Amino acid sequence: MAGVIHMVVLVALLATVAMAVVRDFQKPSTTRVIGAVLAGALSAGVALSAGMHMCGLGQPISQWVLPAVSVTAGLMFIKKPILRRALVAIALVAGVGLSLHYATEVHGPRTLALHRPTRTTGSEKPNGNGIRG
Repeated sequence: MAGVIHMVVLVALLATVAMAVVRDFQKPSTTRVIGAVLAGALSAGVALSAGMHMCGLGQPISQWVLPAVSVTAGLMFIKKPILRRALVAIALVAGVGLSLHYATEVHGPRTLALHRPTRTTGSEKPNGNGIRG
């Protein structure tokens, strides 16, 4: 169920930014395009630093890229400053939050129990999940 909610949040973020762009479109200047692309790359870097892990179970790439695309599109095309700022803030929080959520799901209690190294002397009794200790 958590995966479905995770996916719905990503799709809702993209849909909200797309609707705002359609509703409040402004043709961007060159300066605005450059700033928006740099801000999008920076937001991907922020989300990357929050959720990157080198365990081999996967990286939350869509949780970095999709909010960064939302930041870029929002800054580039949305005319009203308050709407633009609100959507960019939501996309930044969503990118970091979804990256952390992904890492939690990947490293949750079930997967931690499967990948945790165990040291046993042979005299311990297994606890409920089959791991000695």
